[in-house]
Amino acid sequence: MRKYLIPVLLLVLVGCATYSNKLEKHIELEGNPTTGYLWVNTIEIEGIVNLKEEILSPKNRLVGGPSIFRYTLTPLSIGNTYINFEYMRPWEGNPISRKRFLVTVSKDGMDVVEVN
Repeated sequence: MRKYLIPVLLLVLVGCATYSNKLEKHIELEGNPTTGYLWVNTIEIEGIVNLKEEILSPKNRLVGGPSIFRYTLTPLSIGNTYINFEYMRPWEGNPISRKRFLVTVSKDGMDVVEVN
């Protein structure tokens, strides 16, 4: 009986430290990938959220028109982290714009706040 108690307790404790990923939030940033500019992102503390990028076509369908960079955040575990975005041509190395977001994941949900 004792040999089964420890794995069950560990499973319960690990289950308490994670967050259900049913809730997603989005960050949308305007950009123009046809000019080589991209939003380069870094997550300061890994394992709190998963970040997926999607580039949406311009609504006006003009060649060279601005697009929307949509980032879908999915909570992975309870905690806080910052996500930093730099709008730049990666080969040039100098961002022309920066955005920073505080992401807080709790048992009650996820909040995303721009903190520039």
